[in-house]
Amino acid sequence: MPFQADRRFESLTEAFRHIFGQVQSESGLVYPREPPGLLFRGECGSFATTADGGRRLQAEVLAGECRLSNPDVVQLGRLVFKLAERLRKEPDRLDRIGAMGLLQHYRLPTRMVDFTANLNNAFAFAVTGASSTGRVAVMPRVPQGLRVIDLMAHPWAERAQRQGAYAVIITDELADLKSETARSLAGIKWYEFPIVPFDRNHFKEMYQELLRESDDASAGFLRLHITEYVEAFWKVFAGTDGVVA
Repeated sequence: MPFQADRRFESLTEAFRHIFGQVQSESGLVYPREPPGLLFRGECGSFATTADGGRRLQAEVLAGECRLSNPDVVQLGRLVFKLAERLRKEPDRLDRIGAMGLLQHYRLPTRMVDFTANLNNAFAFAVTGASSTGRVAVMPRVPQGLRVIDLMAHPWAERAQRQGAYAVIITDELADLKSETARSLAGIKWYEFPIVPFDRNHFKEMYQELLRESDDASAGFLRLHITEYVEAFWKVFAGTDGVVA
């Protein structure tokens, strides 16, 4: 069954006002207290499903839509494992879930999906891309059937803190956050709206700021150790969007 949003609005402003009303109702404040009561995810309207990066990569390989071979995918999995092990040692000392969450935030394939506690940030992500439609998901901070982790806990994760970033650990039962099962069990609502040029211009600077890595020590750490691993074991290439592939 094709994806259908819980509600479609006539404009981004109308969608924002509606969701913002839920935030105020949940917290009684303009910005929710910590921890927030609701989390948000902004997406380009081109995607029929919302799955984790690991499952998306597997599906692309099986469908012959991926530039990586099966041995490449195996090596990529080893890279993720090695980086996670490094993050568990000094000076980071993250636990396994925290380490995987940090890798997820920098677009390495894991079993996680990004969310944010900041509604403005969600809309900034929703208006990017080529689609004329944007989507924002609203989910309880403690959804049934899913575990949420805070990606801002690492003291060096400046970009994650800037984004108000959280991650949801995806399960086999709730593999697609747009599925009826996930939406019903976890209480996820999807809202859809058209995107006009003014919307893109309004959020352009904010989006660029959210993705800036020049002052993010964690991004530098990961880039360094990916380079070390690739030089020692494996040649990789980057896609047009900068994602390791």
